[in-house]
Amino acid sequence: MQRIILYGHSGSGNHGCEAIIRSTFKILGQKCRVFSNHCEQDIKYGIDKELLSKFSINIPIKSLRRYFFAVYSRIFKKSMLRYKYLYKPFTISLSSQNIYLSVGGDHYCYGAYSNHIYGFLNKKINDKGAKSILWSCSINTEDLDDESIKDLKSYSLITARESITYNNLIKLGIKENVRLYPDVAFQLDLIKLPLPKGFEEGNTIGINISPMIERYASDNDIVLKNYIALMDYIIKNTNCNIALIPHVVWEDNNDLIPLSKLYSKFKDTGRVVLIKDHNAMELKGFISRCRIFVGARTHATIAAYSTCVPTLVVGYSVKARGIAKDIFGEYEHYTISAQSLKEKKDLTESFKWILEREEEIRKHLVDFMPEYINKTKYLVNEIKGLSKE
Repeated sequence: MQRIILYGHSGSGNHGCEAIIRSTFKILGQKCRVFSNHCEQDIKYGIDKELLSKFSINIPIKSLRRYFFAVYSRIFKKSMLRYKYLYKPFTISLSSQNIYLSVGGDHYCYGAYSNHIYGFLNKKINDKGAKSILWSCSINTEDLDDESIKDLKSYSLITARESITYNNLIKLGIKENVRLYPDVAFQLDLIKLPLPKGFEEGNTIGINISPMIERYASDNDIVLKNYIALMDYIIKNTNCNIALIPHVVWEDNNDLIPLSKLYSKFKDTGRVVLIKDHNAMELKGFISRCRIFVGARTHATIAAYSTCVPTLVVGYSVKARGIAKDIFGEYEHYTISAQSLKEKKDLTESFKWILEREEEIRKHLVDFMPEYINKTKYLVNEIKGLSKE
């Protein structure tokens, strides 16, 4: 098999990104070179330093170069000059002998700007005569312009991690190179650290909230109000404890900020614990010992699903709906969108639906998950197939 290179990794401060890297190594049966935006984060969470390479160049916010690129893009309506500079550490290393996996998962979920960056990189790989794979992805197809559709058709392979993305790509005529497989992170190994005081295994509700869903909600306060109402309901109406679990700790997108607000409000109950930052495998170990999980981060909920923990997803995009639909046959009740939160009781009502069907959902996951997770092992055959072309 040809040498495999992973690129588009945003850094392990997002433990979902870390989970994809670790699980890809596991599925491939080998470690690969990783082009990362934040190598220092990867080293901190245990990714081997020898595997890491710089993906892009950081341009200081107030620099003349940033100003030049901004003016150039505005005048000529093109950003290629900026991309050539930003991603030079990656593009100068390209070789026709390699297979390149774009591993971010969400690269085509955030509009034309992100789409065109990865379209540029995909073209560079194709021009070099190498194979390019869009790996374990979800795609918001409503954001795709003609240029992005043409770009997606030129990948050697796209592995869609849920059926809504898969079917939407087929409808757009992106057919020949698309396959449907679960997210590779369902394969992530777990590490069970000692539980902190207040975390009662099997009778603790795991809760994850992210600044990301707050940005998608109808107003800035409604998400936090819903989580407060949910925790208040759990404290007053059940004997469960609550574990607040972060999954992304980037400076500008840090779960610990809203989680700390929730902890401060409820810490005096003696029934709430705030889990500190850990690597993806250790966080999965905590999540696996929850009774029910309510999560906003996709890979936090994947950690819950894969360990058969009944889960309510607070989503904002196609990936939450698609993964739930593939597991349960529908996404209604199993997900609630941040955009739909209007009253502070909305999240609590959705949680009560899960709580009432807890055992039924757990049994379904126990029966369903082994075969579903096993499908990811066949991804290596897709890559081997490309190697032979």
